[in-house]
Amino acid sequence: MYDIERKEDIDRGEYKDSRYRNLQIAVDVKGNRFFTTRSLINFKSSPKDRVHEVKPGEQNRLDLIAYKYYNNPTLWWVITYANNILDPMLDVEVGDSLVIPAKSTLYGRGGFLA
Repeated sequence: MYDIERKEDIDRGEYKDSRYRNLQIAVDVKGNRFFTTRSLINFKSSPKDRVHEVKPGEQNRLDLIAYKYYNNPTLWWVITYANNILDPMLDVEVGDSLVIPAKSTLYGRGGFLA
């Protein structure tokens, strides 16, 4: 998993006049920095959010987990954004705890899929 720096930090300073100024910079656990085109969605936490522990057979299969909670495997990307996972094919291991945003966060009043 990776931490993503804020976009505001990139639009200023060393990238101000760069063609990369509107991209985000990801920072891996070793402190290496690299550009990414991934946009951030800030999920509001909800008491209805759930925590899922990845079980054998679910590692790197967020589609299975999305189907379990949303009845829709194509919403795997919601779990990646909520958990700062940049590569869902490599970064999801057995035993990891994942925050699963509540359906109301997605579809409810003010939800971004409403």
